[in-house]
Formats: sequence, C-alpha cells, structure tokens
Amino acid sequence: MANVVALINQSTIVSDAEIASYCPALDAQLNDDFVPFWGYDCGASVIFAAKGMKVPDSARQIIIVDHCNEPGALGFHIDADGNPTSDIGAADDLADGCKLSVTISHELLEMQCDPLCTRMVPVGADQFIVEVSDAVEADADGYEKNGIWVSDFCTPKFFGLSTPSGCTPDPRYDFRGLLTAPCPAMLPGGYLAKLANNQWTDLTARLANGSRSYRSQRSGRTAYRIKAAWGKSLSLYKLER
Repeated sequence: MANVVALINQSTIVSDAEIASYCPALDAQLNDDFVPFWGYDCGASVIFAAKGMKVPDSARQIIIVDHCNEPGALGFHIDADGNPTSDIGAADDLADGCKLSVTISHELLEMQCDPLCTRMVPVGADQFIVEVSDAVEADADGYEKNGIWVSDFCTPKFFGLSTPSGCTPDPRYDFRGLLTAPCPAMLPGGYLAKLANNQWTDLTARLANGSRSYRSQRSGRTAYRIKAAWGKSLSLYKLER
C-alpha cells in the first residue's frame, strides 16, 4: 500500500489554495468510502505538497498541470519509474466544463485500486480492465464529500470480484447505488474498455440527448493506451475471477 498520495500543483490557472482545499475531502472519500469496499491496501493519506516540500520517495503523485501529457485525456495515470503517477489537465477540464475535483478523485481511486493498470476481469467471452470510476464517471453522478464534489465509483460486485478481506459484502454495484446491473452496464456518460480477440474496444453510454460526454470522449488511462504507449505485453495483465 502507498501510505501517501501527494497532490502537486504545476498549473498556471488553479491556485495552490484550491488544490489544497480538496485534500481533506479526497482523503475522507478514499479512506471512509472507498476502502470499505476495496480493502485496506487501497488506503492512503492524501496531502498537498507545497512548493519546496519534500515528498516521500514512496509517495504516489497526482500532478495538476494545464494540459495533460496524454493527448486527448483529462487525466491519466502511469507507472513512472516504478511508482504510479497521475497527470491532471486543469485547463482541459475547465474548457470541457468538467469539475477538476471529480477528475482528481477519479484518478486517485483508480490509481489506488489498480496502480499498474494490470487488473482484468472476464465477462462472458470478453475481458474488461478494472477501472473503478469509468462506468460512472459523469460529473452529475458524483457526490459531495466534505463540501467537495467527488467521483462516484464501482464496487467489486460490479466487476464480479469477491469481497476483499476485512470488508463487508454489499449489494451495490457502485457507491451511490445508481447502477442496476454489473459490468458492462454503464450510467449515461460512462465509458469502459473491452478486450475481445486481442483487440481493445471503447464502449460508451450516451447521454439523454444522444451525445457522448466530454469525459467519455477524453478518456483517461486505459489498457490499450498503456499497451500502445509503453509497449507492455498483454501477458502482463492479470485476469481475475
């Protein structure tokens, strides 16, 4: 378990004070809401790393920049030198009308649950990456935590996974109880990455007006991007049952 997740602000359009104000809510969401579903190993202290502050070498980092280093993404997390790191594009979020706090929450939860983007689950003849926020990623489906709007997230039950040790079984497919079916179900504006016949396919659930959400069009870290960008073989993915 990474004991610390540090938020680092390198953006020119969002203040340090705003990013720092997110940390208590993100810490509470991760440890009070997420860990009871996904297990103790997903927990961590979420802190703001002010300029000049020494960040522990073992800390995972969420770096807020103007534009995400992954083209077309609002947020993206990778394994940087053995330690997962997220990039969040603040200018991209604001231009698309998305809440920055939701994007940070989204990437935080996914990075803690599947740090190296290697967890896969079978659904029929297909396989899906265990990205806990994608299927319910629309801003409108998030919720307020300690005064900050954060992302909804899927539970182990959604992916057909057993309840982690130390957690209490729960019938919900997502934290807010909005989903009525398991993977590959999605809420409007949601997104999933499916692997079938060694080919990745993007699945999206359109909004009520028939359009795709900004988030589903500008998806973050996905298995096919990791494979393409970092040359990782499909053999590295861990299929869980």
